[in-house]
Amino acid sequence: MKSKNMFPIALQLTLILLTSCSNNDNLNVRVKDSDTQYTFTAQYDRGKTIAVQQYVNAMLQPNRIFADHNEQVEKDIKLTDGAAFYLESSPGDLTIEFEKQKNSKAAYSKIRKLCQGIKEVVAGK
Repeated sequence: MKSKNMFPIALQLTLILLTSCSNNDNLNVRVKDSDTQYTFTAQYDRGKTIAVQQYVNAMLQPNRIFADHNEQVEKDIKLTDGAAFYLESSPGDLTIEFEKQKNSKAAYSKIRKLCQGIKEVVAGK
């Protein structure tokens, strides 16, 4: 008798788990901030790629990282203010690696602010 009662409960729990795991538009944002490096990684809905690229370009003006919404970008970036970092981007994926020893505190703050904004763009805030 108990096994008959357990099946509907188990089924409901499974459905709740599956719905909660798949309802996030594949959003995954990670930040690693150590003494030497700041790394930002985001996997997000591919449909937000152009919005992310436009945001990055707007925040880093007069620099233009994404000239024509390239599908893939992998390059070392040096901004006009001297900030340097590595950027890798493809639809739905973005990684920024920033070495603190090679940059100023102002550059570090700028990159952190940029990454916080990217997080808000991909989360739809």
